[in-house]
Amino acid sequence: MRKNMQQQKRFCKTEQKSNRQVSRRDIVKSCQDYLQKVNDRKTGNILFSDGRDENWCADTATFIYKDNLGDKLPADFGSSSVSGLKSWGEKHKCYTETSVMSKQKRATWILSNVKPGDTMIQKRNGVSHTGIVTEVYEKDGVVYFKTIEGNYGRPKKLQEVTRNSNDAGLSGFTSMAEWLDK
Repeated sequence: MRKNMQQQKRFCKTEQKSNRQVSRRDIVKSCQDYLQKVNDRKTGNILFSDGRDENWCADTATFIYKDNLGDKLPADFGSSSVSGLKSWGEKHKCYTETSVMSKQKRATWILSNVKPGDTMIQKRNGVSHTGIVTEVYEKDGVVYFKTIEGNYGRPKKLQEVTRNSNDAGLSGFTSMAEWLDK
């Protein structure tokens, strides 16, 4: 019953937004609304992964985009795995691999192309992670970006993280421009 109520609430929220343009600001605000939320059975918050016992950073990004954009997204959008989100971006030609760029080119590219509402993808030593970009800026000659990421820190929760363009684990970004900038 509780799960059905959650699904109905999500559906209603999506229905309300389907008749208007969803902006990058809306995506960032939605992320901020969930800051500090946890996603485990112990606390009863099974919002992002429907109770599955798994890493949930990709579930969080998928939930936030679907909750805000609903039927505006392609039917194949979303994944509970980071590699699934990356593959989706590659398939839809909106993913850019930045790990192959020089540090300077990567910094310039991020500053010029990455916008709030886009998705960051990381992979380091076989471990992957994702988050939704909330801000991109330059300070003292270094390019930084802030993300809100699920399944982060101790205890695992939704947190805002500041990263820089030289992050060794940074793989790339999926642009959501096609769905947020129309």
